[in-house]
Amino acid sequence: MRPDVTPDTTPDAVLSALLRLAPRLDRLTAEGLRRRGLTDARARVVLAVGERPATMTELSRQLEVTPRAVTALVDGLEELGLARRNAHPSDRRVTVVELTATGARLRRDMHEAWRKLAAGLLGSVAPSDLTAAARVLDHVREELDARAMLATKESEEAGTE
Repeated sequence: MRPDVTPDTTPDAVLSALLRLAPRLDRLTAEGLRRRGLTDARARVVLAVGERPATMTELSRQLEVTPRAVTALVDGLEELGLARRNAHPSDRRVTVVELTATGARLRRDMHEAWRKLAAGLLGSVAPSDLTAAARVLDHVREELDARAMLATKESEEAGTE
């Protein structure tokens, strides 16, 4: 940006800027995932399970998708040799999903690609500006979460009347 041009910093302008960036970032990350043979949904499972093995129910909650969707996603990852299902050590009725060695390597590759993308996009931004941006984005996330919770509560209350 030229020094004599100041960005429009009204809340609606900032939100509009975020909305314009989101599809671009989605397209860029989707292309990187496609080259690795993944969809966004499957990548989310790889990232979630890479933290630690997870039950199908935990994945459903964490990813905010139906249990049926988790089953389909894990089926696909198993077919690709990226994940496997195991019986829970203390409750054989529960299925635990974990990454295979190939899945763990792919997860590391995804993290490295993300770090490179972040460095390329934001590496020249001053740390104080990154800190401010992170605070703003955290605030937006918190507001969105609060609004989603309120909408859910209102929907549940409307259903009980």
